[in-house]
Amino acid sequence: DKKLKPASKMVASMIHNKLTQSLDSERQKLMLWLDGAGKAGPFLSWLFEEFAHEVFFKGREFNVRPLTEVIPPVTLVIEAATGHYKRFKLEEPLEKMLANTYNIPDAPNLQSIDSYYENESGIWMFQMTRSFNHEEDLDGIVDVLKSLGHLERVKSNPSFAKLVFVVPSKMESKFREQKISNDPIFEGKTKVDEIVTADCSEINGIGEARKKILNSNGIFTIQQLLDAHKKKPITLVKTYIEEFLKKLGTFQDAERYQKIPQYVIGIDYSSASDEPTESYH
Repeated sequence: DKKLKPASKMVASMIHNKLTQSLDSERQKLMLWLDGAGKAGPFLSWLFEEFAHEVFFKGREFNVRPLTEVIPPVTLVIEAATGHYKRFKLEEPLEKMLANTYNIPDAPNLQSIDSYYENESGIWMFQMTRSFNHEEDLDGIVDVLKSLGHLERVKSNPSFAKLVFVVPSKMESKFREQKISNDPIFEGKTKVDEIVTADCSEINGIGEARKKILNSNGIFTIQQLLDAHKKKPITLVKTYIEEFLKKLGTFQDAERYQKIPQYVIGIDYSSASDEPTESYH
């Protein structure tokens, strides 16, 4: 049996494009068919995210609606990727995170964003969702901004960062500003003093067993724990303390980060205009 081979690179390209278009068309039909099927929600969300990535990968001009009335609508032009896209890791060297390249995180569970695009106006952080309520994690946003070297700039100028929710077009007009949440230990608190006077077990990771050990050594509050740890590192809870101090730093600047403007983009997967003709894989 002889294997069939395309007669030329042009023929191979034509076959590839035709098959890709057919697969994309079938995927869109599946997405439309699954709309409204509750149990299929997670799978449909995954399909939509992959579809949206491909739309951005192709590049085009997008109408971006602000989620607060004081901000005017804007137009975002994403450059088409020339044969590749960029996956990024938080520990990657900054020079590898190129501007004007559509970036998708290497880790699928990165908090707060699914991708980002950087241009002269700032850093556009995208979050794909099919829910009208999509609470964002502040620590995740801070981690991304820090890894990109923009954290200090955003502290002084929050509008340099843009948080953009990407939703199905039928949801776009009803989508509203989303909550950016901090660690539960900081909920309802506005001052550091209110936090450090709380019980040491409020720190994530310190359960009843560790609390009893700390209490037996005269440590009851978070402040007492921090003071004791500063004098001599407490190996038992060292990791939890370090994580808490990191989150505490974010809390102290939370008011600035809350000013990061939010936007929404609608992607229509029932329209041929949004249909990707090539895969980003």
